[in-house]
Amino acid sequence: MTTTKSHSNAAAEKDDFWSSVSAISQASRFHKESTENQSKDVDLPGVNLAVNSVDLLVDSRLLLKAGTHYGLVGRNGIGKSTLLKSIGFGKLIGFPRNISTLYIEQLQESETQTFSRTVFETVLSVNVQRCALMDRISLLEEALDINTPAALNKAAYSVISQQANEQAELDNQDAIKRSGKRGMEARNKALQSEANAVAISEQLANAEALPTIEASA
Repeated sequence: MTTTKSHSNAAAEKDDFWSSVSAISQASRFHKESTENQSKDVDLPGVNLAVNSVDLLVDSRLLLKAGTHYGLVGRNGIGKSTLLKSIGFGKLIGFPRNISTLYIEQLQESETQTFSRTVFETVLSVNVQRCALMDRISLLEEALDINTPAALNKAAYSVISQQANEQAELDNQDAIKRSGKRGMEARNKALQSEANAVAISEQLANAEALPTIEASA
């Protein structure tokens, strides 16, 4: 049985989780090797997992074959759920981006009686990217209902700011993963993305005074 959360709560849970967890795999000098291959299998060497600087996995290998069902067995506190959350929330640096992952949390027994969502609805509700898009749609729809330049501007800049922050996070993950010349290029890109996100955030603070953003045809 699984549990669901609102779009905003799902995003907030992701942010809280990222702030306390470090999940990395062995750095690679090769761009294609780590994050952009098209294989459905996962083979990550040197996986290290820690929560609040407490090591759960050290120099481990994560090997997952497409089409195979896996179960994690072990006592509480050794990192089973943390590993799954790291994968499901996109925290495990080096995990292939061409593979979509979702983390669905288990319900407590007392909650099962009031649970009414279908399996399909449950899976959709924990898709972090979808939740973020739905939140943005709601934000823009609310601004359209108000239908004032100030409201539309603030909503538009909010969406742009969220997208810039997400891109900065992705570029930072790439920078951590890379080494050598590619690492230097990735770090420069990450710094540029971070600066762009900061600049847009500052614009958002004064969005009502900025020129109105108009949708293109």
